[in-house]
Amino acid sequence: MTLALRPAVLADLAACRGLVDACGLPLGGLEYGFPGGYVVVADEILVGCAGVELYGAAGLLRSVAVAPEIRGRGLGEQLTRDRIAYARAMRLESLWLLTTTAPAYFSRLGFAAVGRSAAPESLRRSVEFAELCPASATCMRLLLDR
Repeated sequence: MTLALRPAVLADLAACRGLVDACGLPLGGLEYGFPGGYVVVADEILVGCAGVELYGAAGLLRSVAVAPEIRGRGLGEQLTRDRIAYARAMRLESLWLLTTTAPAYFSRLGFAAVGRSAAPESLRRSVEFAELCPASATCMRLLLDR
């Protein structure tokens, strides 16, 4: 299987939803930034995805998902680094995420835990912040040098 990142297209939405759901990540609002803010890893089937939703000068990294059978190959990091580069190219000031399972992983990639109240108001009104992720989720931010 040859795996390469490519921009998502609308036809990827169903497969991306299935993968995100299979990984136990929230589906609500997935369509908000899709396909424009998303990148996928696919050969014959979609095995990875990640997206960035835009909220003014801030971005929300979400749906970083890799099929369980191919984890451990660095695809999650590749997807995340690609979306960080995308956020910089969009001239965002910061990239945010919420996680219940992977704060140590994202810390390795430069994200730091911060209080949810530090997030911009527009981001706090997003479906992921306001409705989907529990208050116990770790809020993390990466300041981007533009």
